[in-house]
Amino acid sequence: MTKLKILFAGFICLLIYSCTDSLVEDKEGVDSNTTELRASAVAVRRAPLYWSAYESSYIRDSYIPEEEWKENIDWVAENLCDYGYNIICIDGWGDVDRFNENGYRMSHSKEWKNDYAWWSDYLKKKGMTLGMYDNPLWVNCAAAEAGLRVKGTNIPISSLINTSENAKTFTWVQIDRPGAEQYVKGCIEHHAQIGVKYLRVDFLSWYETGMDKDTTIVGVTNRPRAHYETALRWMREECDRHGIFLSLVMPNLTNDGEFEAKYGDMIRVNEDCATGQWQRFSGMDRGIKYSSWSQYRNPMDGFTYFSKISGRDKVILDGDFIRINTYENDTEKKTVISMHLIAGGPVSIADRKTTIGNDLWLYRNEEMLALNKDGFVGKPLSGDPKKVESQIWYGQMSNGDYILALFNREDSLQNRTVHFSSIGMKNVAEVRDLWEHKDLGEMASYSVNLPPHGSVVLRLNPTETPLDSLISYWKDKNIGPVFFPGTVLYDRSAGKFNIEASGKDIEGGNDEFTFVYQEVENDMEISGRVISLDAINGWSKAGFMIRSGLTDNSNNALIAITPANGVSFQSRLVNGQGTSANVINGIHAEVWLKICRQDNSITAYYSKDNQNWTQIGNSITVSMAEKVYAGMAVTSHDANKVTKAVFQHVSIKKLPSPIFRNLEIGNVGIKGSLQSDDYSNRYTISASGADIEGVRDAFSFTYRRLSGNFTFVSQVMNLNNTNSWAKAGLMVRSELSDNVNNAMIALTPGHGLTFQSRLINGGGTSSFQTGIVDLPVWLKLVRSGNHITAYYSYNSINWVQVGTTLSMNLPETLYVGMAVTSHDNSRLTSATFQNVSLK
Repeated sequence: MTKLKILFAGFICLLIYSCTDSLVEDKEGVDSNTTELRASAVAVRRAPLYWSAYESSYIRDSYIPEEEWKENIDWVAENLCDYGYNIICIDGWGDVDRFNENGYRMSHSKEWKNDYAWWSDYLKKKGMTLGMYDNPLWVNCAAAEAGLRVKGTNIPISSLINTSENAKTFTWVQIDRPGAEQYVKGCIEHHAQIGVKYLRVDFLSWYETGMDKDTTIVGVTNRPRAHYETALRWMREECDRHGIFLSLVMPNLTNDGEFEAKYGDMIRVNEDCATGQWQRFSGMDRGIKYSSWSQYRNPMDGFTYFSKISGRDKVILDGDFIRINTYENDTEKKTVISMHLIAGGPVSIADRKTTIGNDLWLYRNEEMLALNKDGFVGKPLSGDPKKVESQIWYGQMSNGDYILALFNREDSLQNRTVHFSSIGMKNVAEVRDLWEHKDLGEMASYSVNLPPHGSVVLRLNPTETPLDSLISYWKDKNIGPVFFPGTVLYDRSAGKFNIEASGKDIEGGNDEFTFVYQEVENDMEISGRVISLDAINGWSKAGFMIRSGLTDNSNNALIAITPANGVSFQSRLVNGQGTSANVINGIHAEVWLKICRQDNSITAYYSKDNQNWTQIGNSITVSMAEKVYAGMAVTSHDANKVTKAVFQHVSIKKLPSPIFRNLEIGNVGIKGSLQSDDYSNRYTISASGADIEGVRDAFSFTYRRLSGNFTFVSQVMNLNNTNSWAKAGLMVRSELSDNVNNAMIALTPGHGLTFQSRLINGGGTSSFQTGIVDLPVWLKLVRSGNHITAYYSYNSINWVQVGTTLSMNLPETLYVGMAVTSHDNSRLTSATFQNVSLK
């Protein structure tokens, strides 16, 4: 049977009355100036997080068995309650024939042993509350036949029914009858008395217009609209009296939800969840607007269009239940949850203990759930679901941080690019990815290629650097003895840089060009579109540069477009020396260019569409300080002439530096690898290498740069025994070449712990050994000025010093990390480190 055939059988009229009462206008009338009402119990207006029995009933097309109801309550209490999911809500398909003396439902099924009051008490003991699925406008005809009366009156319930009303499935209260208000409000009071704080009122379109989806007549089609508003007002008033959250389901949302937004806390904006899956979430009747329920069939359309009426302290949009187990992959699953939270909607879990699989983590992302806790409600750039701008959402948290969400509803890879000024930001921002739990650095814009059905959600913490002031964070300088000084004009409205420059070239040992730049530290990338470049010479150049200094002979790397010689990725590795280039012919402006720095490794790319990027040659190594100069470089390649280049969508991003990098030091026989999980703080390093010993080393180094004093701690979990002198441990090193001074505390398979050091560059290595130690073992290196001390421990509490403290001539900034060598250059060993800490 379908849901409609079995839903609340106790409410289906069992009697055919002979009365011929007709509908009349509401005698009391409706005050059009009624103040917008809200549930008084809601201190911070936010959508509920809860679990619903929907999936169980939908799959069975019947009531949820009581033992399954309990099983899932206990599962939610154990796994989700601490994350804010504190409501357990029943749904339809009940076969209730139990009602109290006033005709109100008491239980879900005649097969259930316990009634709702019992289950409400059970939930309270678990720290949760009961959510109720009911409609106060439904009349239980069995109660009417039994002669029951409206609570607090002598009015028979049967008098509320109009037997000539041709309504299917449900028997409706006639709100113009005496006792109707008391009956409607009494229903809500009944639920409140057993502890209900969340009420879902369903099938409202069937009552208001008697139509389902504009095509099927299911009831009275000429009911006065004022009756519908009166019924909603009564519900609102009684819910406010008891602090109940009122959710309105299957509403027509006429006049953009005129009445529903006025009286409801939350309103449904799309069709039922049903089978779930991406087609139901985004594809069903995509972009088609109907005149009544449901105006939009899928949640993404509904959230988008009705975002015009949502917001903080306004009505909440409900995208219906989530059956995350029905989606194909994590990409889709994250998008579904993101959309509900970004729109300020509820996360209403319908997955069960037996169907959730390994997906529980998706519902427990605390960085995403913080949006709900804050009462955040986002808006799309466009409220038209047919426009691509509708897939970009944004809004502000109560502390001033911005949330930016980029979606891809398409079945192919799509680029999404947003300049932060387009969402109302005035400053650049520190950016964090809320699903990856990673800081992405300081940015003025964001661009990403999203996989099909993918999304990214960012939290933007504004800095003090203005977005739209060129002077505040861009500088320009003529590098070298240019004959005609360059000029820079910035078109804020279009986001374009117009740069005019002369200069003989960026080439050889000295350069002449105009540089528009920023000072940037650590890892970064600069990218943008070169719209045009005047062809003063076939080797005129316009592109993006990373440069160690502002003198004309500074080492640098440049990705540039030329009028006749394609795109060039060139570099000067050492100050004052020559320049080498990798050229790809046949590429012309307009073109997207990008150059990235990760430590001393620099990589360049070009693209015609900002989606599909092609790397130019291999990455190069250019030794630079932490602070570099990055920006737009233009030269005419003719000292006596000026060329003009136009750049747009220029973005400098501070890339998130990995906690540790991996590099092969010295002449290793087999390249090793690093498998890392920064989030769980675990690193597995494979390495060959002859040894870390003598005057030169050969090993794999997983490191980071660190200044000043520190304490470096890690637990070594294992080390493969490729040789009794294989080593895995903690190292401090002045540079990354193979013969520099260093100190290391390391584990060996056959010789215990060794605390060893090379005190001067190119010198020999000395060591102190302990006896054999058991695995796992904790190791620690401590730097205090020019002093290095080593320790080991089995519990990270009681530490034993190894040897004596070393005195070394050390620079302020060292390379600190985990070192592994197989002591056999023809074989790889492997070691795992975890609980790594640098303080």
